[in-house]
Amino acid sequence: MTARIQALGNVVNVLFRPAGRFQPACVPGRPARDARHWAWRSGWVAWLLALLLPLSAIAAEAEDVAPVERGVVEMDGRTVLEIFAGFKTLPVEQRAANIGERLRQVAESGQELRVEIKQTELSHDLVAGGRPLMSVFDLDAQAVGAPRELLAQDYARRMQAALDRYRVEHSPQALWIALAKTVATLLVAAVVLRLWQRLHRRIKAFIIVRARRGMA
Repeated sequence: MTARIQALGNVVNVLFRPAGRFQPACVPGRPARDARHWAWRSGWVAWLLALLLPLSAIAAEAEDVAPVERGVVEMDGRTVLEIFAGFKTLPVEQRAANIGERLRQVAESGQELRVEIKQTELSHDLVAGGRPLMSVFDLDAQAVGAPRELLAQDYARRMQAALDRYRVEHSPQALWIALAKTVATLLVAAVVLRLWQRLHRRIKAFIIVRARRGMA
């Protein structure tokens, strides 16, 4: 890609040379307008290459950028947070899956727990009811460009919100409400189906009567 950019740049430099350095030769027997026509076409080619050169540079930069690794921490089918660094030999995706599993276990315990942050020299540890959820290291902070303490606070807030939402949605009251909505939906569907069947029979009987009268 770099070689192609350099080649385009060389062509542009040649086409944009001052007139004193580069002039199209006039061939005997050909009118001078051929030279002017050649110069006009060269100008358009130069402008086209000048437009394509920045695009080629942008494409080259995009190819040189390494893809960013990302792990999504999920619970109950929803995204809780994202991490961008693994841990030692543990890939970032597997680390995110482990965090999500620990968070799910805490949520399913049924206890109203608060996510707390315990700071150590190497990390900020997020725990709930004495159960470890995750540790935020300097590598995590460097990956997102934020101080480790602020990143830990943001993760703790997101985890707390996920735990609170899970507790509300899976409380006995919420389950009874969901059951009532399901039963109501089934009843409405049964009534609509019954009305449609009656209407269909009436329409069918009407068509048969009209057909018989037409044949009489």
